[in-house]
Amino acid sequence: MKKLLSKQLASIILVGSIFLNLDVAAQTFKFPTSGSTTITTCSGHLYDDGGADGNYTPDSEGIVTILPENGKFVKLTLNDYTAYFSELEIYFGDNTSAKSITFESFLVSSSGPHDVFYGSPVNGAITLRFKTGYEASGLDFTIECLDEYPLYDFYLSEGSGIPLDTVPKGVNLGTESSPQNASETPTGPYKMSYFISTDKVLDANDLKIYEDVYTSIYKGTFTYINEGVLQIPLEVPVGKYYFFTVMDYDNLFPESDETNNFSIDSIYVIEPTVSASIEDWELTPEANNADNQFAFKFIAESVGELRTITSLDWVIKAGTTKDINNASVRLAEGILTNVDRFWNDESKGSFIPSENGFTQNGTYYIFLQLDPEGKLSLVGESILIDSFKIDNSIDKAFLLPLTGNVVINSCNGFVYDNGGPDNWYKISTDGSLTIYPDSPDKIVVVTLNNASLGIFDDIKIYDGDGGSSSELMEEITDDFTEENKKSFKASGKGKPLTVVLNSMNSFGGFNEGFEAEISCPVIASTRNRLVEELTVGPNPANSFLQINMPKGVNQFTGKVYSNDGKLMKSFSNESILDLADFVSGNYLILLTLPDGSVEPRKFIKR
Repeated sequence: MKKLLSKQLASIILVGSIFLNLDVAAQTFKFPTSGSTTITTCSGHLYDDGGADGNYTPDSEGIVTILPENGKFVKLTLNDYTAYFSELEIYFGDNTSAKSITFESFLVSSSGPHDVFYGSPVNGAITLRFKTGYEASGLDFTIECLDEYPLYDFYLSEGSGIPLDTVPKGVNLGTESSPQNASETPTGPYKMSYFISTDKVLDANDLKIYEDVYTSIYKGTFTYINEGVLQIPLEVPVGKYYFFTVMDYDNLFPESDETNNFSIDSIYVIEPTVSASIEDWELTPEANNADNQFAFKFIAESVGELRTITSLDWVIKAGTTKDINNASVRLAEGILTNVDRFWNDESKGSFIPSENGFTQNGTYYIFLQLDPEGKLSLVGESILIDSFKIDNSIDKAFLLPLTGNVVINSCNGFVYDNGGPDNWYKISTDGSLTIYPDSPDKIVVVTLNNASLGIFDDIKIYDGDGGSSSELMEEITDDFTEENKKSFKASGKGKPLTVVLNSMNSFGGFNEGFEAEISCPVIASTRNRLVEELTVGPNPANSFLQINMPKGVNQFTGKVYSNDGKLMKSFSNESILDLADFVSGNYLILLTLPDGSVEPRKFIKR
């Protein structure tokens, strides 16, 4: 025997197109898999196309109309129902234009009291549409006919309605109602509808804000409904309204007294408090070169009366102090949609300090602000303060573009795929980076430290700019670690190397990519020139020491040690050192050049 309809959980929309199989002796009828049919008998069972013992055909749709004998009224009792992603709709008349009731759900497989449906009070007919989803055992109706249309007598008991006087918009409200059945006739599944009106007369101009279907109420009984998902729409203006709770608004069940099926409450609609919080903020790394990328991520949550904020602006600004009013540089901005109390998407972004005017070593302050223009009048704190450090002694990091080619001139730094040092690379990509040395008398070398690639992905290294005249040095498809790193040297002074990552056919999107290091080893003759041209002075020095770098060397770091080996100062790219805090004595300065070599120089402080 088939399973019973699960009341409002039923995945039903009754409309109707049906093919009918009739076994005259057993009075058994079946829904067709397509088309429609008419039944003109007042007894028997109506099943899905699988019959009493089989499953229905998935993805079918059929309509059946039951016409009673002259002067009679159809009575349908739904005995069993099991359906998955299916729809059933019942029309109280002889076609699909009649008034109807709909049950909607995604998954139904349960049992309960039998629901009863009666034909139209005008002609006694009833029409059903059954649209199937995934395969299941389906439905079983008993067909009967009555000589007289049933008498209904139900009403809403005192106290039904909304227990609030002041109602914020967009906030889940708890309505309370107690439908009662004083008749001998079960109501059948019925609708509860909720409206707001500017007057005490409910008409077609009033706004229906919610409606739901509930299971039958049997004679002499009542039920209790607490509807917790109803909301006053945000577009409703602030002001006084009348709130209607209405049972059987469409009048599917005619009664002699239709005046006791609703309740009216006076309410005042107000704006909800809107608040939002910033969760799980993360800024990485803590320090970086001014030309390198900082990455951030965060989650915004609604924490006020308004559960879902439909649109929320955000901005990230930066400055040199902790005062947001002095943070004039916008690093990033965006708009979040449908910000809820739970399950919000993570927002991500990045910025490069030098592209926003921050180039010098130091600590800078960053501000994440929600609703920066004050459109929502957020209640509570909506600003997060953090900081980032610029340290230009950190090697530069160059990222391959997602597509196209980027050209750089450098003899130091790291090269990464488009995901950078901390993230998986994005697919699909065929981006490339062409690397020239920072001086035409140098030879560029790229050392591939590691690689982790998706299936069918590859890295290609070219001697040249990647064009038709370039030579493919190696195509890499296998993963490897730093123990097996690979070095590639350009074929001559001033010539480039090109790195290409191709992932057009990857099944991944979860691969770490690669890390490579750029260097320009010093040629012997060049090395001798560097040693000769690098000087410091005056020596002895009084208040300052000037560092004279060889021509073409712009990037360097240095450390100054006292005669007893104590580190006195670290610096980057400073050509004049202030010695005011140095005591008289002998000092050693170690200067690290772009090729990684270290040049020592001594000086005396008077």
